[in-house]
Amino acid sequence: MRTQESKFDYINFAYGVGAAVILIAAMFKFLGWDYANEIFIIGLTTEAVVFLISAFQWKTSGKSYKWENVFPELRKDSKEFNESGFDFNTNIQQYSKNTDSIIKSVEALEKNMKKMEEVTGELTNTVHRISTYMSRIEDTSGSYEAELNSLKTKMSKVNEFYDEMSKLVSKE
Repeated sequence: MRTQESKFDYINFAYGVGAAVILIAAMFKFLGWDYANEIFIIGLTTEAVVFLISAFQWKTSGKSYKWENVFPELRKDSKEFNESGFDFNTNIQQYSKNTDSIIKSVEALEKNMKKMEEVTGELTNTVHRISTYMSRIEDTSGSYEAELNSLKTKMSKVNEFYDEMSKLVSKE
């Protein structure tokens, strides 16, 4: 495991110091404390100098990796390429077939989802009709029950009438 050597970055340090001084100056300004303008001048001057210096700073280019050393299959003239039979065209064709298969699966899924949506709509309509019929049945049951109660009352009165009549007839 390689560890990288750390170096102190003076430019980054100067950026941080300048930003911190500007923030402190802003705090002084907001709170109305003395020397806010002077602190602002110091912070902004620090930032300006750091920006000026960083304009001339050269960056080193990053490492260029030779991937063919890691993956010898990438070299067409390599012995391992010929032995392994690694062929980009075959892999691309296989990828294309897999992609087509996935697209067909997604299309089939979309069709099935549309069918499910239609069935769900029909089911919703059926449930609504059943609900309507149940309401009608409840209303009819209520009126039937009222009619039965009325009929009971009338039958009771008729029975009382016949009882009284039979008592009158038996007295005679």
